[in-house]
Amino acid sequence: MSDTAPSDPKSHEYFDVWDLYEKIILENSMRHREVIDTIGQWSPYKRAGKTRILDLGCGDSYVVSCVHDGGDDVEYTGVDLSEDALAFACKRLEKTNWKLNFIQADILKALDGFKGTFDLVIAGYALHHLLDAEKEIALKGIRKLVAEDGAFLIYDMMPRDGEARDPYIRRFVHDVENVWGALDDQQRRETRKHIEENDFPISPGQWIDLAKDCKFDRHELLYRDENAFYALIVFA
Repeated sequence: MSDTAPSDPKSHEYFDVWDLYEKIILENSMRHREVIDTIGQWSPYKRAGKTRILDLGCGDSYVVSCVHDGGDDVEYTGVDLSEDALAFACKRLEKTNWKLNFIQADILKALDGFKGTFDLVIAGYALHHLLDAEKEIALKGIRKLVAEDGAFLIYDMMPRDGEARDPYIRRFVHDVENVWGALDDQQRRETRKHIEENDFPISPGQWIDLAKDCKFDRHELLYRDENAFYALIVFA
């Protein structure tokens, strides 16, 4: 699942179905409210002075718009493969005082094109679509873009430590089919198919190990849901 239109073209087509996305948000199926509350309480997120934010797989920029005061001095760059998502994001943020940049691109390709660093890099429900080798490439690229006193925030699907992909996917699909009440039967079938074919999540422990290999020195697990489907981790 995703907040975004991820790298896979098949996923791109699927996540242009904004009716499904809105249902997930409204029902809080993927714990967006908890993610927003947690980031909002994380004091280093809101800085004095100008803040440069890079949002990878930004979708419609829903989460960042809920957390960050629109009057703040922010230079915001959102990256997504979906043209529709970026149009929604632009409309959502146009009421702010932020300097806005939107880039329609694959995340891995976009990471090579930035100059300078960012105070905050965010990846929300986007990187679990990447294969393990691609996750490492992405994290190395992100590390180069995080400022010396900056941070990388990832919130995503994450299995329990030691839990393999297949049992996690079975648990997740069971939740979709039995708990996500807002979806109709067709949406449940499409969601199950997408998850089984396109989602390759790794656990918090695996992300932490990978981040260490990519020269991140510190981390903190800020949020974990009660069913161990999702997690939010900050790296610096």
